[in-house]
Amino acid sequence: MQINNNLNEIFWLRAFACVAVVIGHTIQLTNVEFNHIEPANIYSIFLNYLLLASLFGTPIFVFISEMLLSKKYPKKLPSKFIRKRIKYIFLPFVFMNIVYAILHLENFSIQSLVIESLKNILLGHSILYFVLIVFQFYFLHLAFNKYLNKLSPLFILPLTFVINVVYLGIFNFMDPPNTSLFFKEIWRYGYWLPFLGWIFYFSLGFYCGKFYDVFLSFLLRLKYVFIFLPLVTYSLCVVVNKYAIFKYTTSKRIDMIFYTISIIFFIILISKLIPKTPRIIFLLSNYSFCIYLLHMVFIHLLELALPFSYLNKFTYLLFASIITISCSIIFAYIVNKLKFGKFLVGNINNFNTSRLVPYGQKKTA
Repeated sequence: MQINNNLNEIFWLRAFACVAVVIGHTIQLTNVEFNHIEPANIYSIFLNYLLLASLFGTPIFVFISEMLLSKKYPKKLPSKFIRKRIKYIFLPFVFMNIVYAILHLENFSIQSLVIESLKNILLGHSILYFVLIVFQFYFLHLAFNKYLNKLSPLFILPLTFVINVVYLGIFNFMDPPNTSLFFKEIWRYGYWLPFLGWIFYFSLGFYCGKFYDVFLSFLLRLKYVFIFLPLVTYSLCVVVNKYAIFKYTTSKRIDMIFYTISIIFFIILISKLIPKTPRIIFLLSNYSFCIYLLHMVFIHLLELALPFSYLNKFTYLLFASIITISCSIIFAYIVNKLKFGKFLVGNINNFNTSRLVPYGQKKTA
């Protein structure tokens, strides 16, 4: 069983999360490309279910970020922690948001470019909004780490769960109080950004990292429950969709909390039960941030070309997903050859299998 001090499951979580994000956006591309070519059929139904299944991607990144911080820095973050995150995460976020602003402009002008870029960077109007959420949790960790270390998870986890559910419930079930532009903005994009909509993933990640061994033995003890739990929670999401309880298929729904947590536990469990981690997992994990930043560029390029006539929706989805991920990796690799490339398209992690240490053993010098 492969359990190690490097938190091997993080590589699995990153890999699955970034692939899920790409698949979700590629499904949207597929639906657009085939809208006037192929009528609704069995492939359309399958893609709708697959889109629902892929929505765990963004929330998992919140969990990963906090679990890593809690496990790696149990007492205090390093002095240059925020500075490094600004260099290697926020700067690429800013640059790529400018790129996406350019791609979405219908009539180019400096003024419109500045406005669209600021919307993306400050208001989270682009698909990269997740970075703004993670930075909120960096500062929350700085501010509340010592208190969370003292408080019991039996108190904090139920509290943050209720806060998360109530917050999302307001926007899931209620209409804007009036038709003003401000409230339309909040109900359309704005409510995604505040940490309250993701706080349970943060607190769960914190305590899973803090009590890592206890958490892991809990998963392994009830492994059969957690292997089948995603089927139960996903079925709940399907029923919710069938009866149109929520207006939108999005990760910002109450039912997605249950589904995402079950997927997190499932992936962690699988990472411990598989004797050797496949190289593809390390590749996707090492390039996960670059893929996250770049994939929509290549999806936009694919959108300009008509799909091959011999492809149906499912085969086009496979084709587009593989092309998108592959091009993102290759482009990131090339740009990172430049000294400043990591500040444009994200840094590439260089973790390799030789650094894995079996659980219970210590690294030797």
